Amino acid sequence: MDFTNVFTVTPMSRKVELKAGETYTGTVVVANPMTAEQNFAYKVSVAPYSVEGTMNDANFATESLRSQITKWITIDKPSGVLAPNESAEITYTITVPEDAPGGGQYAAIMVGSDNTAPQAQGVNIQNIYEIASIIYARVDGEIKRSGEITENDIPGFVTAMPLTVSTELQNSGNIHETASVRVTVNNFLNGSQVYPAEGEDGILEEIVMPDSSRMVSRELGNLSPVGLYEITQSVTYMGQTSSNSQLVVACPVWFMAMVALTLGVIIYGITRAIIKHRKIKRSIA
Repeated sequence: MDFTNVFTVTPMSRKVELKAGETYTGTVVVANPMTAEQNFAYKVSVAPYSVEGTMNDANFATESLRSQITKWITIDKPSGVLAPNESAEITYTITVPEDAPGGGQYAAIMVGSDNTAPQAQGVNIQNIYEIASIIYARVDGEIKRSGEITENDIPGFVTAMPLTVSTELQNSGNIHETASVRVTVNNFLNGSQVYPAEGEDGILEEIVMPDSSRMVSRELGNLSPVGLYEITQSVTYMGQTSSNSQLVVACPVWFMAMVALTLGVIIYGITRAIIKHRKIKRSIA
């Protein structure tokens, strides 16, 4: 796929505060890149949003009590055509019913190709996928907050890059929660900071959906494959803090094999020298 011609949708997500009986208006922007060679016909729809498994794979098909918001959303001008380097602002309205349940509600504004557009408009029909803008809504009412940090893992020994650190977060409440995960890496031998880069804080903000567990993994691929590192991962979540520091040895298999071969050669040489020395002593005697 030629990603220079891929349309974009912003923002990719948005958190909103809702109250029963009120309305909320939001927008997303869809853009056809300057590098596109044809017009792009788009269509906009609304889908439920949930996650599956600890890796939080997105599910845009399953409806639930937490996706009732899809029935509250209307789209203004749900289709259109964009020339190269042109964008359009799409307005959506959330009309919250009086009996809306408190807690989290989740939906996705889906933007994809409108393949019914006439070819005469110079439309590019190759973009057959969809891009989602996720709505994380908090509806005032009975809010239940409950969760914990269940894992904060840093490996002690790795044989291949990228080195991966992870934390698992559990949410048994009825509203999405945000975790702050900070990772720092220092070269143990000279104390210099390897990660994050200068000017960066190394912090990731991660959303954990209600009634779910999420595994948050971070690949540290910019590290040398051979080294001794001091890695610290600090997790802040729902008023809890977990900090784990670990001395990590990075040593690839080829390096271990080279070291083993070198040691083998040295040991063999020493052994041969000892044997030769003993033979000389016997011959003298």
